[in-house]
Amino acid sequence: MMKKCLLLLSLGLPLVAQAAPYEIGDLPACTSLTPAAISLDNDPVTLDVRVLLDGVSLQRGQDIMDRAASSYTALGVTMVSSFEPASFVGVDAASIIEQAKAYYGGERPAGIDVVYVLTSKELSTVAGLADCIGGVKYADRAFGVGEAGDDSPLNLLIYNLGTNMAAGTAAHEIGHLLGGHHHYANCVENALAIGDAPCSLMFNVGDFSTSGFSLLNSIVVRGHAQAYAAP
Repeated sequence: MMKKCLLLLSLGLPLVAQAAPYEIGDLPACTSLTPAAISLDNDPVTLDVRVLLDGVSLQRGQDIMDRAASSYTALGVTMVSSFEPASFVGVDAASIIEQAKAYYGGERPAGIDVVYVLTSKELSTVAGLADCIGGVKYADRAFGVGEAGDDSPLNLLIYNLGTNMAAGTAAHEIGHLLGGHHHYANCVENALAIGDAPCSLMFNVGDFSTSGFSLLNSIVVRGHAQAYAAP
């Protein structure tokens, strides 16, 4: 209880009983400076993700998103992915996000919390991109894209490593859509508590094994899922 009180004080929140999540608000929208909501409990919530497969097979898409979903299990967030084939032009991540928005008429489909494009293309400057930090809050900003890598398992080790990287990218970019911040990541907690990678998931340099959120990003991501995911 003492740790919770100290956290509330540090965030300027009143020390009164309140059901999660705490909504803090964000101004301007999609700022990377502060989260819009946090959660201090582990109440379960479902996050519905529509995955657009741009040159990626259904099996590979399922493999990637299943691994990405495991990053959210410890947060009490169950990621449920549905899949749809699509075709987009170019290798610019921001352009592909805009095409995905246009594909759905400018907003995510009804009943879907975030839309994520898995592309077989090698993007021009990044491995993945989220349209907006905290984008789950906005129907027209809840979009992201990431590389899926090679869809042909010519070498099992390379295929599995590539799947891990693609899954880490997906979990990271969806984490941004759920309010996750680079500057709330670190290279201490993940190695000590989880032991699978030197840095936590939202650190802005990924590797093949990163999968865990830092404590601060955990309460932010869970808070956004609880506050803004469609019931």
